[in-house]
Parts: sequence; C-alpha cells; structure tokens
Amino acid sequence: MTTTIVGEETRASAPVRKPLFDYLPVSLFGAVMGLMGLSAGWRLASARYGLPVLIADGIGWTALVAFIALALAYGLKAVTGWQVVVAEYRHPIAGNLFGTILISLLLLPLFLQKLSPYLADAVWILGAAGMVLFAFLIVGRWMGSRHELAHATPAWIVPVVGLLDVPLAAPALGLPHTQTVRWCWKSGQEAKLSPT
Repeated sequence: MTTTIVGEETRASAPVRKPLFDYLPVSLFGAVMGLMGLSAGWRLASARYGLPVLIADGIGWTALVAFIALALAYGLKAVTGWQVVVAEYRHPIAGNLFGTILISLLLLPLFLQKLSPYLADAVWILGAAGMVLFAFLIVGRWMGSRHELAHATPAWIVPVVGLLDVPLAAPALGLPHTQTVRWCWKSGQEAKLSPT
C-alpha cells in the first residue's frame, strides 16, 4: 500500500467552487411584499365590491410560492457563499434591504391565516421578533458610524417602516391591534434614541 502526500501546490490548484445564487439580491423579497399587498387589496375589493375572491387567493398562493422559492435560493446562497451574504448585509444600502425578508414574513400571515392559523401565528412571531431585532441593529449601525451622502437612499426606510408592518396582520390573527401598534411604535422610538 502506498501513501501519497498532497502538497500545498495541489491544494491550491483545486478548483474553487462558485457560491450558488451569488447574484441573487435580497431585495427580491420585495416582490413578495408587493404580491401580498396586491392580494390584500383584492381581498378588500372582493368584500366591498363583490369581486371574485379567487383572484386574491391566486395572488396569495403566488406570493407564498415566490417566498418559498426565494428563501430556498437565498438559503443556498448563504450556505455556499456566506461571505457574499455578509458583504451584502454590510453594504450601506443593500444591508437595509434584508428587512424585505422580515416584512414578507409579517405580510404572509394575511394569507396563511385561512390555511393554518398556527402557521400564520408562527410566521408572524418570527417576522415580528426579527423585524424588531433588525431595526435595532440597523439603526445602531446608522448611529454608530459616519455615512456618505450617496448612501442615503430610500432603502434606508425599510428597517424603520418595517416596524409599522408588524400590526398589519394583527386583526386577522386575533391580536389586540392597539397594543401591537403601541409596542411597535415604542420599539421604533427606542431604536431611534438608543446610543450605540
């Protein structure tokens, strides 16, 4: 039996695997937000004007499938190219758009409530807790470092406005709406005022 020792040059020449979906931006989760808004709008229109609720359900299913597909693809991106995800998060503009994942989790319960109230509750809790934590982290980053004027874009509103999305599904989930709004508003105020 012979043993072959692999030298440093052999290891260095091994092909480097390109991360899967490294081109996939986190901002694509904004499409799920838009689809859920459209689904909610159609649901309201069906209640008010008698339009077919089937359209709202179809758009809701599309949003759910889009979220699952994006979550799987972005998960593969994170597993195969964590450094790419970290670089995207640390980017002064793109980092704010990680809130689109959490806002999607806050809006999906509007559709999921009919399918599974427990799943809707779990998704909402995950989205609400994540949004509060994310808002604190991003606002802390804003307060803790200097920024270039070119980096001040509308994407900066995502983490803070995301807190306002927390109570949107509260009535559908049977949560006390006013207390939820007050809690999110207070969390937003604390994030804005906390020195980091």
